[in-house]
Amino acid sequence: MKYIRALRRMLSNTDRVNHLLAATERLVQGVENQATAANERLDKLYKAFDRLASDLNLRLDRIIAAAEDVSPARAPLKLKGQADAPRLGAAPMTDMSGLDLDDGHPELVFVPSEIDGMRRALGEAGCFLVRNLFNREAILRARVRAAAVARKFDAMVARGETAGYEKYLTGAYQKGHLPEVELDVTMTRSELLEPSPYSAIAESLFGMASFGFALRRSFFNGSPNPLGFHQDGFFSDYGYNFWTPLNDAGISSANLEVIIASGAPLFSITDRAIVDHLYQNYPKERFWHPIIRAGDSLVFSTFMFHRTRQTPEMTQERYSIEIRGPITASVKIKGVPADPGAALRLSSITELPAFVAQAQ
Repeated sequence: MKYIRALRRMLSNTDRVNHLLAATERLVQGVENQATAANERLDKLYKAFDRLASDLNLRLDRIIAAAEDVSPARAPLKLKGQADAPRLGAAPMTDMSGLDLDDGHPELVFVPSEIDGMRRALGEAGCFLVRNLFNREAILRARVRAAAVARKFDAMVARGETAGYEKYLTGAYQKGHLPEVELDVTMTRSELLEPSPYSAIAESLFGMASFGFALRRSFFNGSPNPLGFHQDGFFSDYGYNFWTPLNDAGISSANLEVIIASGAPLFSITDRAIVDHLYQNYPKERFWHPIIRAGDSLVFSTFMFHRTRQTPEMTQERYSIEIRGPITASVKIKGVPADPGAALRLSSITELPAFVAQAQ
C-alpha cells in the first residue's frame, strides 16, 4: 500500500510538471508572437520613413532643379530627326544654347529609332551617343536615390560600420563607385530601364539586353575624383557599356571622353607612357567628349579607351550608371579584333612593338 501511495504522488507531480511546461510553452509562444508583431510594426515604420525621406528628397531636388533652371519658358533641345522633346516634370534642364552638344561629331549622335545608324557608327568609330534614351523624370528619381546611397554609405564609413566591405573600400569605393544594390535595383529596372528603348537597341546590336549596372559618382571626399584613360576589357569580359549620367554632364559636372576608333590591345594600366602614346597616335579630333544630358547614353565596347573629363568649371558632383552586358551577336566594332577573346593583354608600352609586329 505504501508503494502505491508513493506512485500516486509521483504521477501527481508529473502532471503538475507537464502543466507547468505547457504553461511555459504558451508563455514563450506569446512572447515570440509579440516580438514578431513588434518587428513587423517596426519594419512598416522603417519602410514608411524611407518612403517619406525619399519623397522629401525628391521634393527638395525638384526645388533645387527649379531654382537652377532660371528660364522655365526656354524651349528644350531639339534633336535631329525628332520633334521638340517635352519637358518631363521638374527634371533639371541646363541652358545649352550656343553650345556644340555633339563636340564636332553629329554623325555619331542618334535618336533611339536610328538603330541602323548606330550599327554603322559602331563599325566606323566604335561608339555612338543616343539622345533621350531614358525618361528624364525617372532619371531624376534615380539621381535622388543615388545621392541618398552616397550619404548613407559615407555615414557608415564615418562610423566604422564597414564589416564585409573591406576589399570594396580599398578599391572601387575610392574610384567613386557606390554599392548599386543600395539604389533599389528592382525599382531602377522597372521604372528606368524596362520602359525605355534600351532593350530593343541592345538586343538588335549586341544580341541581348542586360539589366546589370554599376553606380558611380565623380567626387570623393568632397573633391573631384576623375579616372584616367583605361579600357574596361582588361578586368571584364567582352561586352558593351551604356554610360548614362543621372544629371547633365559636360558643363557644370564631369562628362566622359572616349577616343574614337581606339581598341586592341588591352592595357592593364594607363601610366604616363601609355597616355603619351595615345596622344601621339590619335589625332585631336578623335578625343570625343560630347555633352551628355540626363536621359542620354554614350555607348561603347570594353575595348575603347575612355576617361572622366573634368575641368575647373565642373564644380558639381555627377552621378552615373553604367549598364553593362556581354556581346553575343556578330557585330563589327571598330577597334575590336575578330576574336575578342584572343586579344593580347599588355602591362607596359614597351610590349607594344612586339604586338604590332605580330599583328603585321
